[in-house]
Amino acid sequence: MGKIHGTVPAQRETREGTGEKFMVQPDLYYLQLISVEEADNSNSNPEWGNSWEWKFLVSDRNGRVVTSKTMGPDGRPQPLLMRQFSSDKMGSNPKGVKAKGRQWFEALLRRPLRDNEDLGEVADAAVGEVAGGMLCVQTAKTTGTEYCAIAQMIPADAETVAKVQERKRQLAESQPDTDDVPF
Repeated sequence: MGKIHGTVPAQRETREGTGEKFMVQPDLYYLQLISVEEADNSNSNPEWGNSWEWKFLVSDRNGRVVTSKTMGPDGRPQPLLMRQFSSDKMGSNPKGVKAKGRQWFEALLRRPLRDNEDLGEVADAAVGEVAGGMLCVQTAKTTGTEYCAIAQMIPADAETVAKVQERKRQLAESQPDTDDVPF
């Protein structure tokens, strides 16, 4: 796994109708990007191509950070990171449907990506940023297991971003306070 590199293409190649579809009414959460890296695809179908692994700290609408049911070494619940995968494609098709990774970066950065923008710089700028995420439960086609997925990401307002970022800073410093972010 390594750092993301390359530039944002003007358009990705895609077959008709293969854009992202959001088909459920999920709940809204706040997602703070912790990291995005090239994924280890050694166990994946080679036809899927390269992908990225994204890690998010998740807060609910009330500002409570989603935590593990297992207590950490300090006896407190630890934040549970959400892992998601996207292809490394970053363009949009002729109908304007954007690749998932591009949608996520644009929501996190609260601006459209520019063609030929350096992806390493985009990823570095997005780490620590917050967006609203419509989360849903999906079922894996190959195994039939259910998992939580991002159905759509939307930009968050600056005040919410600042509050979520402050909560993460507090968690990193292990300050003994509540699990509530003061929204």
